[in-house]
Amino acid sequence: SGADGALSPRTLRAEPPTVLYVEDSKINQRMTARIVKRLGMQFASADDGRAGIKAVEDSMPDLVLMDRHMPVMDGLTATRKLRERWPRLPVVAVTGNALPAEVAEFVEAGADAVLSKPISEKDLQRIFKQFDLYAPRA
Repeated sequence: SGADGALSPRTLRAEPPTVLYVEDSKINQRMTARIVKRLGMQFASADDGRAGIKAVEDSMPDLVLMDRHMPVMDGLTATRKLRERWPRLPVVAVTGNALPAEVAEFVEAGADAVLSKPISEKDLQRIFKQFDLYAPRA
């Protein structure tokens, strides 16, 4: 999955792509923000699944990183809702224990990929390449 040849919003604008991390841990948000910015992307965050859906409505990121366990609305529910409304928005699940059953649940919910915590720079580089977020330099 990823690029399917159609023009995406990212190909039509000059600013760097935005990555939204839906995660209730401020520490995990900060650590990931540092890596995302170092890789040249813009970073946004939301503290739970419902806030994440609102953030997508308001600002349409290029990629969503989705935690599993959060208050208000969990990551599986939020991923299903994102998938219903924005079927081509890349959603990458982030989980503390990437056990096969948990990975399968996220994939079934509509996640395009699954990452284990802690998220590394190498993980994000691979994901950004997979979803063609490295826009060509003008």
